[in-house]
Amino acid sequence: MLHSQSALLRQETPSTEFFYDDLVPYKHYVPLSFHVSDVAQKVRWCKKHDAAAAQIASNALAYARDAFTADNLSCYWHRLFQKYAARQKFKPALNDAFRNHRIECVGSVEEDVRCVYVGVLRKV
Repeated sequence: MLHSQSALLRQETPSTEFFYDDLVPYKHYVPLSFHVSDVAQKVRWCKKHDAAAAQIASNALAYARDAFTADNLSCYWHRLFQKYAARQKFKPALNDAFRNHRIECVGSVEEDVRCVYVGVLRKV
């Protein structure tokens, strides 16, 4: 949705995605109440403030292009699976099909980590 090049009207909800904390109301999206009772009012606001709505769309697209890179998404999944694996009562093992895939990370799971998907390592 952030890539849509349109002002996003986002419902406030208890559900969350990993990037929601980065998004700022009226910078990356126009907030809607949980019950969406204010949708008509917010649509009118967007029409009345066309330049601001266009800027919100532009900000959302810039955020998405910066945040949703292959490296950042690989890092997110790597960190998620590390935390998930730490909670398991057995030691996870790689399937042979994925044994040669590598992600290199710098830092720890608790801090800001830079991860890069290296790709499939090939025997020479």
